[in-house]
Amino acid sequence: MKPALSCLGARFGGAYYVNQFLHLKASYSTLLSAIESEGLGFLAGITLGMGVRKDRLNIDYTYSPYFELGGGHRISISFGG
Repeated sequence: MKPALSCLGARFGGAYYVNQFLHLKASYSTLLSAIESEGLGFLAGITLGMGVRKDRLNIDYTYSPYFELGGGHRISISFGG
């Protein structure tokens, strides 16, 4: 097993607001890309997602591929200002 999170890394990302209700987002972490070292292992650092906003309700979804470990799905629901 490779100790992926024992080194210095960087994370960067951004969001694109399609309209006032929908935004798309993507990020990349060099630490997570160290998990997989063969073939397309660099894709392990990518996280893709989208968010929906209606009045004070926000729903966010993200997906991160972890190859042998499967994919990570995250859903966040928040209500407020």
